[in-house]
Amino acid sequence: SKTLTTLSEGTYYVCLTATDVAGNSKAATETTFTVDTTAPTISSFTENSGDSSYKDGDTLTIDVNMDSTVDVASGVTLTLSNGQTATCGTGSGVTSFSCTYTIATAHTNSSALDVTAINNASNITDIASNPASSTLPSSPNDLANESIIIDTAAPTSVSITFPSDTATTGDDTPLVTWSASDANTMTYHLAIDTTSGCATLVQDYPGEAGISKNLPPSPRGPTMLASQQRM
Repeated sequence: SKTLTTLSEGTYYVCLTATDVAGNSKAATETTFTVDTTAPTISSFTENSGDSSYKDGDTLTIDVNMDSTVDVASGVTLTLSNGQTATCGTGSGVTSFSCTYTIATAHTNSSALDVTAINNASNITDIASNPASSTLPSSPNDLANESIIIDTAAPTSVSITFPSDTATTGDDTPLVTWSASDANTMTYHLAIDTTSGCATLVQDYPGEAGISKNLPPSPRGPTMLASQQRM
């Protein structure tokens, strides 16, 4: 055996010839090997859940994209900008792996969720057993560019402003107006019925973006309910 002096990164060939005392020689079949001392790095984070806004109980999936093929052992996590942690799955011979984060009511809201750290990056190794770098990619590869909203708080207020409660009107196409307050954009579900709770609808308008609606004529009367849902 022979311990070689330090080699630079690259591909090498090993050639060996054996010679006996009588001068007879025979060459071995040469072999080749590669010296790779470069740590694999994270190239980007992407959110693949298909949404941009998340509430209590939703699960967010974040893909970690690497610059080379790696093996991922258990224990890798991501620290997020709202102080929470995403738990990463394992993988063998992969160029990306997924981490999941389930949102709970007590979690801090965020208007542009980002990854602030990767933990136990040494559990990510390439074919040469080099542990991954814990350095995060810089913009535009950061998750914040996807404008992911974490919002666990209900609107602070929502109310019907016209018609007022128990009002009587001679207008059979009234303009219904309402108001609501929240940190994020909202849509509204306006329902019209003749019974409290609006269980059997006379008119139904989901996905309203504005704060008013002119109703068409209806023979069954003006009992109404306006409810809100976040985008």
